[in-house]
Amino acid sequence: MTDTRTALKNGLGKVHEAKKEHVTPVDLVEKSEIATETTSVKPIKEEKKRRGRPTISHKVTKIHLILVSRGLTRKDLYELIEKKYPDEPISPDAVSRIVSGKRKFYSTPTLFRICGALGVTPNQVLDYEREIL
Repeated sequence: MTDTRTALKNGLGKVHEAKKEHVTPVDLVEKSEIATETTSVKPIKEEKKRRGRPTISHKVTKIHLILVSRGLTRKDLYELIEKKYPDEPISPDAVSRIVSGKRKFYSTPTLFRICGALGVTPNQVLDYEREIL
């Protein structure tokens, strides 16, 4: 009785007497692997519905295509505008919104600064969408 209590306190579980059964650590590992192989199948989780705002797909604008073809980024465009027109800068946020298509309406001087920095005409930069009423 004392052997069983000390074995349980030490975390050994059952005490096997030498006369009845001899269990080696390898036998215990093999038995536990067999048990985990049959019970280790996990159910497939369903994808959770997304909460919050839906993702915004940015429109591919002509300015974006020009930048990609030249290997430039929005930051590079901002720096080009800042170098060429130091007295009249455009904010980096405004440049980013114009390139991504979020900002559709902007002033003529802003358009001319972007065109001057890229060396293109306004027709090559403007996206014209005709809305049918």
